[in-house]
Amino acid sequence: MFMLRNERVGSALGAFADRIHCWYPVLSFEFPTNFSSFLSGHVSSPVDTCLALLALAIGSLAEKGNIAEALHERLDAPYYDEAAGMLQDILCDYTLGGLQCLILFSIYFMCCLKPCQAHDYILMASFKAQNMLKSRTFSDDNSRSESLQRAYWAVLLIESMDHLSPQDSSDLTRSYFMAEIAMRRMLQRCTTSVSKSAGGHLRYAPLIAAELELQLNEWYDYLPPLLRFQKTPSKGSELAILPTTLFLQTQYSACKISIFWPAIYQAIETGTANDELLHYCEKFLDEYMSFVLAASASLKSCLPNAWTLAASLFIISMAAIRALSVDCIRELRHEQLYHCIHAALEAVGEVAPFSPSLMALHGILRNAVDSINSSPG
Repeated sequence: MFMLRNERVGSALGAFADRIHCWYPVLSFEFPTNFSSFLSGHVSSPVDTCLALLALAIGSLAEKGNIAEALHERLDAPYYDEAAGMLQDILCDYTLGGLQCLILFSIYFMCCLKPCQAHDYILMASFKAQNMLKSRTFSDDNSRSESLQRAYWAVLLIESMDHLSPQDSSDLTRSYFMAEIAMRRMLQRCTTSVSKSAGGHLRYAPLIAAELELQLNEWYDYLPPLLRFQKTPSKGSELAILPTTLFLQTQYSACKISIFWPAIYQAIETGTANDELLHYCEKFLDEYMSFVLAASASLKSCLPNAWTLAASLFIISMAAIRALSVDCIRELRHEQLYHCIHAALEAVGEVAPFSPSLMALHGILRNAVDSINSSPG
């Protein structure tokens, strides 16, 4: 095996604990002990060795604090190559550690901006986790049962794509998981604020939108104090400090945008908007500006969700640019809106060189931005 440098190992493991495990706290409490055995050269099982190597690989990416720099230097490569060589043993393993390895493989590829590969591994982890839960594999072991539940929650979050160390409060960890899962469910239904006219056209439904907003605000009211945030930030000082809270803040704005998007769509379709519809179009633009502010910051602190955040910046920014084709919308937030669109383009551009799909999306967004820059008015 390659030589491990103690200073590099400590830095990488610390980065994994601080910047990755807060998002997906799947490792068991015995991991530090097993990791120490791995470092000391004592014989470790393939699963424990693979877990240690994957934690170091992911931590090597996370410790830079800049995804572009991390993917350029690739200090993770030696650790990942060793871990990948053990994949056959991991696939045949039916233990909690084997499940954790599959999840970490998925997280590793998420950090590398490779969502398709991440999806392949999380599907395997999903089947394994469901089998363990159905067979009540750890029903007589509370510690392992809790670790299995954490692993399953992590699988659920990664599958639905889009600061806690292993020893931190399990209550806050559970609160974040529950808040995140509930948010994912709301994001799936928040574009339903529409009704169909007699002619078969989709129309914005303010009453449905109000109900969706109410549900979103009820979700917010149940958040514990450490996960609370400014609902509509307009400047950097109003952004959440904790990475997990900042990500929830970003998703909150994305959910509000989706609720108001049908109003924008109707205005685009008809080419005009009455005062009531224009009110909701303005709320869409307000939330878009908050989203760009939060998502751009979260992109720097939420490495496992970097691809999802960049893709979301692209999609929502393209919607905002399309909205500018309607004169009455273009007059609402002219300079501020253009500034946010350029900020979104810059944020996506920072990570695009390391992902072919993001490179393509960035090119499309850049062309769209150039088109509005060259448009009169």
